[in-house]
Amino acid sequence: MKYTSYLKVAMVFLWLITVKGFAQQNLGKQSTRYYSKHPVWIEMMNDANANYYETIKAFKAYWKNRELPKETLESGTDNFEKEMGLEENEKEEKEVKRRSEKGVSYAAEVRAFKGWIQSNQAWVKADGYIMTSQERQDLITRQQQELKEIELKNGKK
Repeated sequence: MKYTSYLKVAMVFLWLITVKGFAQQNLGKQSTRYYSKHPVWIEMMNDANANYYETIKAFKAYWKNRELPKETLESGTDNFEKEMGLEENEKEEKEVKRRSEKGVSYAAEVRAFKGWIQSNQAWVKADGYIMTSQERQDLITRQQQELKEIELKNGKK
């Protein structure tokens, strides 16, 4: 009788561990449907531990049925742009205003995302995670050492 009660407790304990393990596997992996409704790519872009490919997937899903914001001139500058004829025309200004009234345009975030892709593309590991600054430095140091070794071999010949 004691044996069966211990067995039941052990089974419940193992079941809880299994359920928790499956829950943690799916933690952080959202569906494309969720990505298309929520701009999580912004948070992912700013997270050092985010997966590069998953972040791009979230960005593409979000903007799939939306129009990317147009690049606008920085506001709050002198009248220099107006004097030089670089200011947007009235039709474009009305369109930008109309879009901003509907909701957030995310223009700055899209610009930041483009920069994020360019600055991290070379540092993506095979699993999609971005190298830390220490891993980057170690890679550079190894490459420099290999170049020195090659130069020494070629110099001795």
